[in-house]
Amino acid sequence: MKNFVKSNLYYIIRLIGTQVGISIFAMMLQFATISISQGLHLVASIGAIVFYMALIYSTSWEMGYKVSERISAGRLTRSPLHGAYVACAAYAPVFFLLILLWVGFSFGSLLWGGNLFYIAKTALFLYFSAFYGLINFVVKSMSVNDFQTVVFPVLYTLSVVPGILVSGIAYYLGSKGIALFSKPTQNIE
Repeated sequence: MKNFVKSNLYYIIRLIGTQVGISIFAMMLQFATISISQGLHLVASIGAIVFYMALIYSTSWEMGYKVSERISAGRLTRSPLHGAYVACAAYAPVFFLLILLWVGFSFGSLLWGGNLFYIAKTALFLYFSAFYGLINFVVKSMSVNDFQTVVFPVLYTLSVVPGILVSGIAYYLGSKGIALFSKPTQNIE
């Protein structure tokens, strides 16, 4: 595990930086559109999510493209899930917050559980502000009785899945040399 983190630290930090940057960008979009209309708020959220996925794709594709020559020369074994593993390592702080969110939700009837739930939910809101418009749209479409259910923990947990999937697919495509967008004109060093 230590060797994995050490060899992929550049991309892990780059994905974390991308997440923080898109969170700030998405928060500005959310604040600018939330008071105008629900539809515009949803469109801004979806736009921020698509932009975030494009940034993850770019980073993970580059990571896969860099190792493609070593894989074809036989100096490195092919690992098609390597991009997903790197994304999981970059999401380590999020997984910690999700565990706190689920623990707080489970013990929500107790004072410390409720406080833990709202602290973790607020931290995840800041970290996943790109998904806030989408989560807000789903929550507003539910009745008041459904609102107290497991909706927030499930939605925040599901918010991690697209980034891991996109990272895994982009790494695999990069290691095969398949580009959905334009290929670099020279090898990335």
